Amino acid sequence: MILEMDMKNVLALDVLNRGAHVLMEMNEVLRMLEDLIRNLRNMTKEIEIQENDLFEFVPLYRVQFAQPAFDHVEMLKQKAKYLEELFSFAISNSSKSFQAITAYDRIRAGFESALAQAKNAANVSKEASIRIQTLLRQYPLESITNDSDTLIEDGFTLRHILEKSIHGRLTEYKDLLENVKWRLQSANVSLKVINNQIGHLHESRFDLQISELLNQIRGMLGIWDEIGGHIQESEIRIDTELLPKFHTLKQQADFNPDRVDNLMDEVGRNLNQARSKSIDVESVKSRKESRMDNADEKMKHLKALIALAKHKSDAVKVSIGPDETGTCFRLYKWPVVGGATAITFNFAPIKTSDSLLFYWPSSITEDFVAIQMVNLQLKAIWDLGSGVKNLTHPLKLTQNTEAQLDDPDIWYHISYDRVGSDVAFGVGKVDSSTPQTAVTEEILKYPSEVDENSTVMNMGRNDLIHIGGISKLRRPGLVTNGLSGCIHNLRVNYETIGLWNFVGNEGCAPCTECSASIIDAQNIERDYYFDGRGYSIVKRIQSQAFYSKSFDINMEFRTYAESGLLFITVNEVMGQSLSLEIHNGQVIFKARHSWTNLENSIYLETTGEKLNTGKWIKVQALWVYQKFLQTGQLSVVGKQYTQQVESSDVSLELYNAPYQIGGLSPEFYSGKLNNNIGTNISFVGCLKNLLIDGNTYDPLSDQYHGVETPCGGKKIHVTSFEGNGYAEYPSRTITKDKFKLGFSFKTTSPTGLLLLSAFSKKANTSEEPFYAVYLENGEIYAKVNFGNSHGEITLQDKFENRYDDGKIHDFRLVRKLKKFLLFMDDEQVGRENIQAKPLSIPISSRHGLFIGGASRVIQEKFSRILSQIQKGFAGCIENLYFDDQILNFNHPIAHQNQNLGQCPIHFNSIVVDRFGGEYFSKIQALAHVQPIPEEDRCPGIKSEIEHENLHSALHFGDSLDSYVAIPLEGSRNLRQQFNLTFYFRTFYPNGLIFHGVKKKGEEYHILSYLKDGQLIFKFANRLWSQELVSSFSNLNDGKWQMVSIIKADDKMYLYINSQITSEARVVKRMKQIGKLYLGGIPIGGSDFLENSVQKPDHFKGCIKKLIINSHEYEFNATSVVRHHVNPCFRQVEAGSFFGGDSYAIYMYNFTFNNPIELEMEFRTNSKNGELLTFIPDFSRQSSSFSIYLRDGQVVASDVSGSVESLAIESFPQNPEYLCDEQWHSVKANFLGRSISLKVDTFTNVDSLMESSTRIHGSWRAVTGTLFIGGHDGRSYIKRPGFHGCIKNILINQYRKDWSDMAVLNNVFLNSCPI
Repeated sequence: MILEMDMKNVLALDVLNRGAHVLMEMNEVLRMLEDLIRNLRNMTKEIEIQENDLFEFVPLYRVQFAQPAFDHVEMLKQKAKYLEELFSFAISNSSKSFQAITAYDRIRAGFESALAQAKNAANVSKEASIRIQTLLRQYPLESITNDSDTLIEDGFTLRHILEKSIHGRLTEYKDLLENVKWRLQSANVSLKVINNQIGHLHESRFDLQISELLNQIRGMLGIWDEIGGHIQESEIRIDTELLPKFHTLKQQADFNPDRVDNLMDEVGRNLNQARSKSIDVESVKSRKESRMDNADEKMKHLKALIALAKHKSDAVKVSIGPDETGTCFRLYKWPVVGGATAITFNFAPIKTSDSLLFYWPSSITEDFVAIQMVNLQLKAIWDLGSGVKNLTHPLKLTQNTEAQLDDPDIWYHISYDRVGSDVAFGVGKVDSSTPQTAVTEEILKYPSEVDENSTVMNMGRNDLIHIGGISKLRRPGLVTNGLSGCIHNLRVNYETIGLWNFVGNEGCAPCTECSASIIDAQNIERDYYFDGRGYSIVKRIQSQAFYSKSFDINMEFRTYAESGLLFITVNEVMGQSLSLEIHNGQVIFKARHSWTNLENSIYLETTGEKLNTGKWIKVQALWVYQKFLQTGQLSVVGKQYTQQVESSDVSLELYNAPYQIGGLSPEFYSGKLNNNIGTNISFVGCLKNLLIDGNTYDPLSDQYHGVETPCGGKKIHVTSFEGNGYAEYPSRTITKDKFKLGFSFKTTSPTGLLLLSAFSKKANTSEEPFYAVYLENGEIYAKVNFGNSHGEITLQDKFENRYDDGKIHDFRLVRKLKKFLLFMDDEQVGRENIQAKPLSIPISSRHGLFIGGASRVIQEKFSRILSQIQKGFAGCIENLYFDDQILNFNHPIAHQNQNLGQCPIHFNSIVVDRFGGEYFSKIQALAHVQPIPEEDRCPGIKSEIEHENLHSALHFGDSLDSYVAIPLEGSRNLRQQFNLTFYFRTFYPNGLIFHGVKKKGEEYHILSYLKDGQLIFKFANRLWSQELVSSFSNLNDGKWQMVSIIKADDKMYLYINSQITSEARVVKRMKQIGKLYLGGIPIGGSDFLENSVQKPDHFKGCIKKLIINSHEYEFNATSVVRHHVNPCFRQVEAGSFFGGDSYAIYMYNFTFNNPIELEMEFRTNSKNGELLTFIPDFSRQSSSFSIYLRDGQVVASDVSGSVESLAIESFPQNPEYLCDEQWHSVKANFLGRSISLKVDTFTNVDSLMESSTRIHGSWRAVTGTLFIGGHDGRSYIKRPGFHGCIKNILINQYRKDWSDMAVLNNVFLNSCPI
């Protein structure tokens, strides 16, 4: 017995030794596999890089990469040099204003660093060019591809050997723990780096560095989460898999049980260590989260300091002229404009030579605006896309004398105002003897045609304003001489261009300010205008005594705004604050002593009529503590409000607290502060006579932004609403011959009334005329009612675009005689003609224009004929104009809940979930894949079907008007050099893949389409065309095809699957393409294609990865319009997919005649489902038939009335026979009173119906509807829809394509998922 046990021990030891040897061999093989996979990944990545270089960089390298890099280096050199010059000049010219701007020294150091990086980038570019050429000579693409294929085959072979060798899970656990150990080491190294960076955070002064640091921290947190997940997974698998195996081994083995116990103890210790590491990870994660919070606070503070520095330099108005060499040229970056542009500046001529004063060109279009001096006359020139236009002012300028060069005395005020396509250009001489009087200007107007196509100035994000010259290409009609005078107080869109944001400079010297802007010091009572985007910070006069037991404020204000902060001072350390604000038209006074304890607080609010009436309102607020009693007193318009609170000894320690007037500065980002004031909205309106504790304060004396004096004559062109307000203004009549209404808006709300104009001049009219603009389900509508039963017209976007995307859109409604046109974003989207004689709509010019909503009286009056009036608009409206006059929002007749001068950030673009969510709600008519009940699901069928990436791949053609519209912007336009790459997959030989149209007008097109399996690219206008035809055919094989269309100057190449298939010499510069339609075009959307004899069919298949000049477009972007498109399955084969609630109508008025022969092939995911059903049109007593699946069997049935009179099942009795994920064929014959059914190669099943079972005794022909895959619910037979794929349908030997069916509902055409 002992000998037998010793033998077993020896055998067991031998087995363990061999197991250990096998384990070592497997580890070695695993390392080999890891090396091989790593090499494979590196080689694949290198192939991708080389392929991109070959097909993208080589044709366009010189134009798009090398030369711009060298240009960028030179620009950065100039930028660093002229930053020094600028700040030396600014300090000498306005030393007091620039004392606080210390951040710019560090910014200059940053530019020097950027210059060094740019030089390195230039060297890298040279090396890349050499490397590309070397690769092209030494490594042909075919050789690289063959090597990759060989490497992949070796990898799969080795993987197969490894899979056969590994029988246990011990290696997997070991690798998993090693992976955790490696990640812990890597995380510790990264933590040290992050700790070092956080320690030096105060040395960094750039948003970019902070953002990178936060990204690293978040990445580390992700690593910790992943490590925690690995450890938790290890614990679970050890508990559920490894431990039971060892318990089994202990029970069954007869040898050396102590060894197994020791092994179990070791496993337990390892498990405890893993748990201990998990606890350590959680602790470190918690510390890192705390550090990240501190980093966030530091970043906020850093951003606040940068914003303060920018605001301080904003106060220094531009005043520049030529230097001693006669040179002055500067570049400024400024926010882009749209439907309206306002430019003003002062100019003093010191030379007679022609000069380009102001130039703002677009980099993405031909649009521009320029102001120049020619022969001592000022000339405005502009182009909005419909041709260059100009106005020359008749006033002859007078030159300053040589003695006045440093201090010019003769100044002119220049203004350029564009509203839509209408322009007003004014020039007037400044009277230096009366510096505060308005400058008298002579205004020239350029009235455009009422149906002008181009009214929007399309600018790129980085387009620059030029002062005194042109930086790049010369433009015909513009002079090239430098600045011939001094420019001062340049304002664009009512905002002063500050000194901080110039990006380029050459020459330039300071000029003395224009006397018209000098403040009259003798004028004691001054009023100040706050524009709603700024604030003023003044410091307490330290020479005056401060008493902590009292505080008083006196001021006067006038405003139409509902809410706004008037005054606040805060001791952030103690949490004490004292504030004065307007909220919902009432004045509120607060005094608080703690962030959290509000028991001793003072809160006073006015009551009665709202105070935002546009009249001057005097406010007096007082806080006093005396004899254990706090007293707050608020006096407004003769009314006095008082509150007393018994308190122990309290005081307001505001000795060093700054006074914030009209808004919060960037430093006031504290969440505690925002929670303790009623509003953080900046004030819009006028303030004067500001006294604090008996001392007069000037809002312009220290730090300020968005504040100026005097207050009178200010215009406001932006307002916003929250869905519960309105504003009323004077309206305009729609005349018989012409009329134009336009404005810009931004919203994320799908429904709301934008504008309503009513109140006819004929007060006794029974049916009052009106016109209205509103959003409904995100689409735009314009309704015009002529009153007196003359009817009405409704214009809407024929392309069904949505405009609730949080982006600015330009609306325009025009009338020309009997024609009404609707434009959106400079594109005509609607048109209606009135049949009767032209009628005017007489609207009162004194009132009746409601914006953002309507009053309750108007809502009740129009609710019957305009139901949309009940829902107010939530969003921003700006630059509203009639004909050539822009409306000033600053003088409403009546208003309620209006945010005057404000456009809150919560109306900005919606962030859309990439992986579903809101993206699916944006896809119209998305095919629904109904889940299969578990009892019906075929075994082995996945519950979800794999899709391509939803934001980069879509399926087209399931509807006749299936398409995606993509606007093109910036350098992605298809013009002189470009690389357009995309992938497509289809089983159909013909179809339009994309159609590109010009930004403005339809006279120029590009398109790509399949014809008989060949790809054709074509560009043309109405007179000529040119095309490239691929030499490859049979591209409709259901596989992904990669297409690259490359244009390099006058040569164009067509690549398919990385092989050149066609090339041609073309025009060097193509017209600008503004919009690209994928897969099809809107119905009636292109006259060019609609009238074409060879109009391509709509595309039926998938398109993915649209890339233009290295930019991949996302189909779920808010600017992209998707119409009747579906997700794209990852792998497919021929056959149309039905998702459970899908159906196709083969034919209406189908005749159920004698005989009927049916054939089809199907592949099912469910044991039950409708394959084919005939439903008669009229009587339920008429005959019908069906072919369907029931419990895994094919059933053919004949139905008379509501009774299934005859049903036969297919021969195979195995219920899972059809659930093998293979195609099966079914044939059925309906002949008189008999049915014959055959499935695959099984024997026919025949059945004869007895004559007594048919109600009508004799058979007769019946007409009805033939459904495939399901029905529309009208059938009295309730069966589930088919879930699977169907193809090759033959009825009476006739084959009909899916695209020829009468109706398709949620059917994926020829896209059967594998």
